[in-house]
Amino acid sequence: MERFLSTRVWVVAVALVCGIVGEALLFVRHQCFQIESYLLEDFRIVIFVSDSISENALKILGDRLQAMPMLEQVRYVSAQASLEKLEGNHSTLKQAVLLLGRNPVLPSFEVKVSADALGSLADWLPGIRMIPEVQDVRYKALQADAILQVRFYERFVGLATSLCLSVVLIASVVLLWRMAAWPARPGPAVATYFQEALPWILSGIGATLLGMGFCFLIAYPIRYLSPFWVWPPFPQQLVLAGTGGLWGWIIFWSHKK
Repeated sequence: MERFLSTRVWVVAVALVCGIVGEALLFVRHQCFQIESYLLEDFRIVIFVSDSISENALKILGDRLQAMPMLEQVRYVSAQASLEKLEGNHSTLKQAVLLLGRNPVLPSFEVKVSADALGSLADWLPGIRMIPEVQDVRYKALQADAILQVRFYERFVGLATSLCLSVVLIASVVLLWRMAAWPARPGPAVATYFQEALPWILSGIGATLLGMGFCFLIAYPIRYLSPFWVWPPFPQQLVLAGTGGLWGWIIFWSHKK
């Protein structure tokens, strides 16, 4: 009896940790994904071209940029449109332009890149700089680094979550494979076995749900520190709760051996 209670405590403890750690990993992963999407949506590479470029050369350059697979969106911005945008942000700029007597802003292409292409900027961006009509290429280097760093965290946490789930699934497959040998040896019937295992499975699910709720209570009071509040979707929560049930089943099997 004492061994039975001790083993049941192990089920609750393991499932509780599974709920807390699993929910934390899922939460951080979705937070990173949301931050990455937000930063990437705002990220642009500005390719300035010569103000003396002809219309034909401008069209050829635009088609050439649009043909590059790493560029998702290419938008031409005239010198006048760029100046009007700057004047809207800096009211004193208009007076400076009037003193100069000409528009000092160059026409440009605003380019939106994919997240995969962002990691290889050093490989393909020099090729754009080598185009004769291109005068300069500007982008926010710190923002690009931040996107890549968040993307690294998102991928790392995703791999860690998948690894933890794979361990549980492999253990479950091994358990099912061992159960396949039941008819060849004496033992409880399958229905009786699952009837005995059901409380352990439910204990695992309940403790996992408790751990998930505890993780939520930890994060909720400090939600104001982040502009994003994205919780994992329900299907993933369901899989996590099921994982706790599998742990209960696995520990029950080790107890019955």
